[in-house]
Amino acid sequence: MKPILTLCAVILIAAIAAFAWKYTGGEDHHGQAFTGLPSAAITDLATRPADFIGKPVSIRGKLVQQCPA
Repeated sequence: MKPILTLCAVILIAAIAAFAWKYTGGEDHHGQAFTGLPSAAITDLATRPADFIGKPVSIRGKLVQQCPA
């Protein structure tokens, strides 16, 4: 009986942790929302940066590494 209760407790704790992680670790958005901006591919920005100087554009992607500063 004790192993079953332990297993149930572990499953319950894992479910609570997963729920908390999902609803508190979602996408972060800093600043005002970007609406109505033309979107640009990162490859276009890298190959033709002069075309985008002084122009607001929207870029969507997944951040895989961030400077800690």
